[in-house]
This record gives sequence, C-alpha cells and structure tokens, in this order.
Amino acid sequence: MKKKSAASRKDDDSQRYITFSDSYTPSVIPGRYTIDVKQTIIQNSTDISQQEPLVASQDFEVHGPRFFLAPGDVHAMQPPPASSHNYAQVLPHVSFAPQAATYPWASGAEPPMALLVFGEGELAVDPTARGEGIKTQTVQDFLSNAPSDYLVPNISASKLSDSVQKSLCQTIDVPQSAFLRVLPYSEELGYLRHVRDITLQQTRRAMRAAMTQDAPGRYSVVLANRFPRKPGNYVAHLVSLEGLGTYVSNHTAVSGKSVVRVASLCSWSFTSLSSAKDPLFSQVAGNLARSDDRTRHALRLTPAHDNLQYVQGSSEQDHRVNDRLSAGYVPLSHQLVSGERTFGWYRGAYAAVPGQQVPRLGDQDTPVASSDAVMVYEQDSGVYDLSFAVAWSMGNLLALSTAQGRTAVLRLWQQARPMAMQAVRLQEHPPEVAGYRRDRLSGAEAFTPAGHAVAAFHALIERGLPTTPAPERPADPPQPTNKAAARLAVLEREDVRAMIKQTVHQESDAVAAFIAALKALENVPFDHLVADARLLPPESVRFFYVDQAWVNALLDGAMSTGVSTSGDVALLPVLREMVEERLAQQEDAGTAKAGLLLRSALITDWPGLSMTFTKAGQSVTVLRRVKMADDLLLCLLEDVPDLVEFNEPHQEIYLGALSTGDQYYLDLRYTSGTKLGQPNGNTFNLHFRPADNDDPPSVLDIQQAKGLGSPSVFALQLIVPTLYQRFVPSAA
Repeated sequence: MKKKSAASRKDDDSQRYITFSDSYTPSVIPGRYTIDVKQTIIQNSTDISQQEPLVASQDFEVHGPRFFLAPGDVHAMQPPPASSHNYAQVLPHVSFAPQAATYPWASGAEPPMALLVFGEGELAVDPTARGEGIKTQTVQDFLSNAPSDYLVPNISASKLSDSVQKSLCQTIDVPQSAFLRVLPYSEELGYLRHVRDITLQQTRRAMRAAMTQDAPGRYSVVLANRFPRKPGNYVAHLVSLEGLGTYVSNHTAVSGKSVVRVASLCSWSFTSLSSAKDPLFSQVAGNLARSDDRTRHALRLTPAHDNLQYVQGSSEQDHRVNDRLSAGYVPLSHQLVSGERTFGWYRGAYAAVPGQQVPRLGDQDTPVASSDAVMVYEQDSGVYDLSFAVAWSMGNLLALSTAQGRTAVLRLWQQARPMAMQAVRLQEHPPEVAGYRRDRLSGAEAFTPAGHAVAAFHALIERGLPTTPAPERPADPPQPTNKAAARLAVLEREDVRAMIKQTVHQESDAVAAFIAALKALENVPFDHLVADARLLPPESVRFFYVDQAWVNALLDGAMSTGVSTSGDVALLPVLREMVEERLAQQEDAGTAKAGLLLRSALITDWPGLSMTFTKAGQSVTVLRRVKMADDLLLCLLEDVPDLVEFNEPHQEIYLGALSTGDQYYLDLRYTSGTKLGQPNGNTFNLHFRPADNDDPPSVLDIQQAKGLGSPSVFALQLIVPTLYQRFVPSAA
C-alpha cells in the first residue's frame, strides 16, 4: 500500500472520520508470474550441495479488473442509476467496495480505468443515452475479431490464459471523436481517483447513522471529468484503458479508425433535469419553512383569526368555532339516532394542541358498552364531539377485522372467562362446601379441584362427632344489596386477579403485541387520523401532539371485543391491567407524545432524507417512521422536540461544485491543522475544455486544478456540504 498524502475530515452529524489518500497500489499487479526456489547447503563457507541443486518452480497468474468486474466489487454509483434530478453541479463517480479498493491502480504502468460520461446523441449504439448498445462477447472476440476500422486495446489475446480468453465481457463502441472529447489526458488520470478510509466512532447514535451511510472500511473512487450541465439523459461507462497507453498519451485521432471499442466494466444511466423542472433541496426545504403565520405548521385548518377578542362584531359562537379550528378539529356530517342530520366536531389522535387529561374510559363506574356512551355533548352549542366515539369504534372494528386482533383478543377471553366464573361460583357456596372462608380467600384455595364437602365429611367421621356444640361461625362480611355486584365483587380481590393473570399468561403476549401496534396507531385508517385533506396540503410539513385520550379510547374499544355479560364487564379491567403490565415489560415500549407529517417532493426526490429531533440538546427517540405514500412520511416521537432538522441525504459524499451562472467554482477548505476540512473563505474557479458545439462546456480541464494539491486534496475540495433546514417552535 502506498499513500502519498492524506487529508482527514470529521463528519460531525454522523460521527464518521474520513481520511482521503492519493493511492492504494497493490503489492502485485495482474499478470503471469513464476516463483523459483533453489536450495543450497553451505558448510564452512563451502557449497556442498549436489552438482545440480534442488530447484522448484511454480507458475501462477494474478487476475485484475482487465475486462470485467465481479459482483459486489462496485460499492455505489453517483448519480444513482435510473434517477432523475438536477445533477448539473454533480461530478459523476463510482466507488469500489473495500475488497476491490486497489482496482484503480491494478494495471501497474498501464493507464488505469476511466469513467466516461456521454449525453444524448453522442453514441451511435445508444442515441438516447439510456444504457443500451452494450455488447456481450468473449475476451478473445473482443481483442481479435473487431472490424478493421475499429480501434481496440493493444493486448495480445494469445498471451492470456484460456480461461480468460473464453470468459465473457461487455464492450461498448464509441465514435472516436466522442471518445477523445471526454477522454482524460494521461497526466489528469491521477487526479480522478483517490481512496477514502472511513472509521466510525462506536456510539449508539453513530451506529444508527451507519445504517444509512457508508460502513467503515476503505473505498476507492474514480471520478468522471464531465458535469451533466445540459438537461437530458446521460450514460456513464467505467472503461479500462489498458492497451491504449499510446492513444491516451497522444490524445490524437488515429487515422483510419472511426470507432473505439473498449471494455465497459460497469455502466449506468441517469437523467439530469433543469432547475426549473427539478428544484434544489434548498428550494424545496425552504418552501416548507415558509408558511402562513397563523398556521405555524400545526395540523389544523386555518382559523378565521388567532384571537377574536380583537375582532369587532365577533359573536360567542364565532369564538367557539374559532377555538375548535385552532385546536385541530374539523366539522363532519353526523346523523343522530333519531334520524336528524347535523354536524359534529372530530379530531384524530394527531392534535394541534396538547390533549386534555381525560380519565381512562374503562375506569368509570359503568364501563363503556358502545361508542354512543363516549360521545361528548357540547351543551352551549348543541353539537357533539365525536372524537372518542370514533376512536372506540375503530378499536373495536380493528380487533374484529384483523386476524391478529380477532384471534388474540377472543382467545384471551375464552381462557379468562371460565376462571373468573369459577371464582364467582365458589364465592356463593358455604365455606364447609367450598373449602375456604370468604374472608381468608387465597388464589390457590380459590381454584383447587372440587370435592371439599366430601373431604370435610370424611374428616368429621374420623375424628368422631363433637360432644359439645360447635362455636358460632363468624358472620359473613356485609354484602352489597345488589346481588349481581356481590357475586362479581370477588374479581376485585388481588389474589383472584393474580390467579386469573397467571392462568392466561401465555395468551397475553399475543394481545400485547396487537395492542402495541394499535398504540403506535398502526392499521388505523389514515382518514381517521387526518380527517380533512386541507389539513395536509401538498408541499407542507405539519407538527402535532399525540392525544393520549384518543389513543386510550382506541385501546379500550379493542379490548372490549367479546364483552357481552355483566361478568365480562367486571373482568375487563383485570385483562386490561394485565395487558398493560405486559406492555411495560417490553424493552422497546414507548409512548408517542408528538410527531410530524411531511407531504413533499423531499420524500420522492431525496429518498434517503435524514431527520434529527432534539430537545434541550438531547436526541429524541423516533418510535415510528413510515412512508404512508410516495410523497408522505410519518414520524412518531417519544418526546416533544424543540429542534427539528431536515438534512440532505449523504449516504455518499457529495462531490461536485457550486455555480453562479456559467461560472463553476469550489469553496476551498483547510488541508491541514486543527481546521482541517473546514471552509477557509476562499474560492477556486474551475475551467472547462472548449466545446465543439453549441452545448455549454462540460468537460473539466483537470490540469489547471493541479495547483490545488495532490489527488486527495483535490477530492477534499470537491466536497459540497450537505444542506439542512431547521424548524423551531414559533413564538406565542
């Protein structure tokens, strides 16, 4: 390995440390080799070996990326294959995986490989630049059977092993004029390749970041020398220049040759759009940050006014409507039981303001038996708040309609109901028959096998009949006047509840998994969470609180599935308590307190969009991140953040340039010292080769960039910082 110079950079956002190096030369370059071993025996400075010393010879061959690459050798291609975006300022490049990091230097004295980028109409075999026109043939045919007007690498097929000659490779035919137009000069090739060593600080946050970024390791990179400045399709071919040394050095057309046939080691196509058709990340994210002052990115319809007390002529009714809209409610059609049609207020679990502390529905004296019981009536206006009723009904329907919920909840009831009823029946028998006293009931005694009366009779016979009257039995504790309540009072005893929980312990896991999914609002129809499309218009981000009262109503509705008798109603709190205990035991259990909905082109055009959430400088855990639609993303958070940041994706280091009009330039960085990698305030203007048509010049003149330093320093200067957009709470 040979490193000429290095430059290091710390990526503070992901805790990655990146070292740039000029080269990574292999110890042995591809070719045929012979190892000769000769043994001699020396005694007292005299060679006493046989007249013909023992000699062993072994021939071997080292293969490199001369004509093809193995699967997995290529780590990444930028711009991404088949992508469409504004790539006018991106310098296309391909990176090799760690096991293939030496490949750009594997040809030894021969010119290395080069990444050539062609636009529409430049390749006769691929006029639309969509990756067509690639020909698959054997290496022998590639080198020996080309037409006479084709220029092929000067490599003798006869000097290759039979296996290499018969192996398949992919070739591309390029018009000689187009080939010379984008072919780097021999002295430029060294600046179009470098090595990156990526190390990762072993922190929990860094390990999460590594899931969407380059893993630690050594990657080599080959750069193109052309910016896709003109909108349209482009195709990139990584070609081997072995056997074309003289041609690359002279950089002049060969007489009598119209086409250059080269081996395409890998290729991909992409589309570069104009800025008007495809805005930049900064423009899209910046538009999200600009919003109506009255909305402040909250998930709500725009109220008539934030504060009506300063509006003349506003009525009390106006104030109530305005308050409801400000809190995130929407008016929906509502048909009463009597058949009358009116409207009701509704708000899903995602609320524009913190939810009120509402008691758990099942904790009421009379547990909820239907959704009508949890409709909130607003007496002043005569309108119902339907939020909790809808949540309760949805939980009930999801428990019945989904296979997981239906099976789990009903099996739990099937196991728990017999045990509860057995405890109730035992409570009705006299102590001599039941085998226990009501005031000393224990869980074990309550559920022992039947036969207490028979056992007590035999014990009495064995001891003999008593000669003195038995002491008077203590009176039973006073029972409620309601006989049904008296029968079910046993289910309130801690020992009975513990025995029921122990009996249905295995069934509780499945129910807990289903309830956990509901708690995260999975499977809940989106229109029950966002009831009006106007709450989430195109190109918008909406922040919200999670209304726990709504979620509780949803869970209560799910757990009430199967309730049909007064005994089931009394048993419901026991089962719900058991499920909550199981949820609390899960390590990843968390309660969402806030979240955001993002409906934007950021989801479609930047699929690796990175988001960070912090509160008082500490990271906020993301409990759920799911793509609801092609342009819609949902995030649920464990806490309410005070800073949200959208970061431009950086799975790959973004290499390219900045531009002002037709002038391309680099924001230079420090190359040494404590500020290594940080901008130094200077710029460097890039120059292009003259174009031979009306298109804007796009092929870089790399030679004039030598003044920047070595290849690794040049790569450091090409880094374009990723952009971000921050959101902070609005002032009241």
